[in-house]
Amino acid sequence: MVRTAIAVSAGLLVVWHPFPDVVPLLLLAIGGAFLILIDVREHRLPNAIIFPGYAVVAAWWLGSALATGRWADLLTAVLGGVTTFVGFVILAVLARGMLGYGDVKLAGLIGLTLGWFGWVTLARGLVFAILLHGIHGLVVLIITRDRKAEIPMGPALIVGAAAAAFLA
Repeated sequence: MVRTAIAVSAGLLVVWHPFPDVVPLLLLAIGGAFLILIDVREHRLPNAIIFPGYAVVAAWWLGSALATGRWADLLTAVLGGVTTFVGFVILAVLARGMLGYGDVKLAGLIGLTLGWFGWVTLARGLVFAILLHGIHGLVVLIITRDRKAEIPMGPALIVGAAAAAFLA
């Protein structure tokens, strides 16, 4: 199942975006597939996957800016990553344990990745993620009647980012 999801995502992204822009999206799709599985099973998002993602995406966008002169896109990507990270830190503090710091770190990585495509794409990805997470929560509530069910946010963040990337 994971291989199929990765293959379909990779194929669609390659068709959708030019080469330099598609590489971080492909890495997000591949790493995201593994993160979804881990988060659903274990309710955690490992630093061993997320932190290298920051380094690879940042290096790729820097190389792309050097090669193409797209410095404004690089600045938007960095600001998008920082803004999303800080925003999710605030949400995590306000949510008092309902939002994990793995989600915060993943959100920053998604902000860095989608920020290259502009603020609208980044905002779209976050809105999609929040809507997906909310719908998932409602379905769980209706089915289980458990208001304290732990619903991982990572899968919604990844799927929301992928949907926004396809629309970019």
